[in-house]
Amino acid sequence: MLGEQSFQPYAINTFSHRGKNFEKITPIHYVRPHEVRQYSRRDGTLVSGYWRDGDGDTTINRQTGYYSRNPNAVSQIIRIGGKIL
Repeated sequence: MLGEQSFQPYAINTFSHRGKNFEKITPIHYVRPHEVRQYSRRDGTLVSGYWRDGDGDTTINRQTGYYSRNPNAVSQIIRIGGKIL
């Protein structure tokens, strides 16, 4: 699928050689197109099932997914000999 070959579990931005090192790790994942089953909301509203893909328009391309961020994920930082990998 499109994008799977370039998947990375997180993106890292670093500044080095001058001042402090700055690192920001943002966990992300690839979401494959999939069917969402019907469900009921807390207020009792019934939501019909639908197909979820990357562009939001199932008449164009039903095979392309999308990347999504994990806002509540805990970043894993590995240190070896004082260096962050």
